[in-house]
Amino acid sequence: MELFIFIVLLIVIFAFLNRKDGSSKIQPTVTMDDIELKKNIERMRVKFLSDFEQAQDDLSPYYLTISMETLGVVEDYDKNYKNLENWPEIDEISWYVFNNKRELIKKEYFNESEASMKDAYKLLSEDIKSVRLFISHNHEYTINILKSNFYRKKLPVSVLTSRVGVCVMEKGKDAVLIWSDFHNDWKYPKLHELVTGIFFPDDPISFLESEQLEGPENKARAIAKCFSHLVDHDYIPIKDFFEK
Repeated sequence: MELFIFIVLLIVIFAFLNRKDGSSKIQPTVTMDDIELKKNIERMRVKFLSDFEQAQDDLSPYYLTISMETLGVVEDYDKNYKNLENWPEIDEISWYVFNNKRELIKKEYFNESEASMKDAYKLLSEDIKSVRLFISHNHEYTINILKSNFYRKKLPVSVLTSRVGVCVMEKGKDAVLIWSDFHNDWKYPKLHELVTGIFFPDDPISFLESEQLEGPENKARAIAKCFSHLVDHDYIPIKDFFEK
């Protein structure tokens, strides 16, 4: 009889532990830190994906972000921009212009198959003249590519260095901290590394698969988002230039 009772108890216990609703299973402990981390991940995701505020009253340009695609690659980064065989032609170009409240005034996009690149460069020259800050990822490369293409179209290049240049690649180095064994130092991040390191550190693969960095329009937008973050967190110490 005692053996029978013991067997019944075992059956009951086994059934209890394997209920379909799984309510008897030990659930992982969710701490307040875990909840705050998830909230912060979502805030950063929304911060990157959200649209820029559109400028309404203040249409005074303050800074410009830019990106481009080229028809080839640079053979030697040390060569002068006048060496046209070394510096490839621009195929697509896009830039965003903001006021000092970080509101979007306008964005431009041109590609060689649909527009005169010379006209695009003339408009870019005027927009650069109107701002105080000229912002890109890998600014030295950007300036040299633009100089070469301006020179190719017989346009003055001095405007390209007439404003304060800001390189989010250099300024973002300490924000994402990616180690390079080759240089034995923190590396300068590529644009996708900078974006994922700031906004999507826990889910970089799905972000990259979303094609949010495809083409110069998306890249110029991403540079603007990174710039704003780096300003807010004092990696670029120019908060005093912006209105709250």
